[in-house]
Amino acid sequence: MKRFFIDRIEENIAVCEDESGDEFKFSIQELPNTATEGSVLIYDDNKFFESDTETLRRRKKILSLKENIYKTSSK
Repeated sequence: MKRFFIDRIEENIAVCEDESGDEFKFSIQELPNTATEGSVLIYDDNKFFESDTETLRRRKKILSLKENIYKTSSK
């Protein structure tokens, strides 16, 4: 089992990173229909699955980091 994070989608390709920061490109046809930029994907048994809980947790963390950056830079 391996985790990937969708960094961006370019045409029909999802540009993803794994947990060590290595970049991978996958056809969006291979991914779940609900997968979007920022989604956390689990690759297991030759299939991709979106982890709703991990995706939500990651998005909240990124939002919190952005808020902290804006607060710090506006002082």
